[in-house]
Amino acid sequence: LLTHRLILIPSLLMELSLVLMFWFPLIMLPFFIAFYLVRTVHEYIDESHFHVNRCSPREAYLHLVMWCTVHIKTWIMFIWGFFLQYDGLFSLHISILILYTFILVGLSIITLIEFRR
Repeated sequence: LLTHRLILIPSLLMELSLVLMFWFPLIMLPFFIAFYLVRTVHEYIDESHFHVNRCSPREAYLHLVMWCTVHIKTWIMFIWGFFLQYDGLFSLHISILILYTFILVGLSIITLIEFRR
């Protein structure tokens, strides 16, 4: 549980840096990278050390899908914030909007499954 708590701090700071990229893209870039790396390392530690012995293969696959979608969402937000400076949701290509919709639906389903456990 400590690792889960440690993941929350850089996750929140990373999301904040993504929002602040609208106004300060170059200043926030190193903060985003640092928080992203710290969060990813803690996620890896959590999955490889704590979950591997107590999760079934099905749960491991759910976690894999969950973390892949989290990383895809993060990079879409980064590209949108850093390169496009949030010119608006519909300034994104339709394929990105469709992909993001699938990611949100997938995360919602996985979260519901995890919550019901």
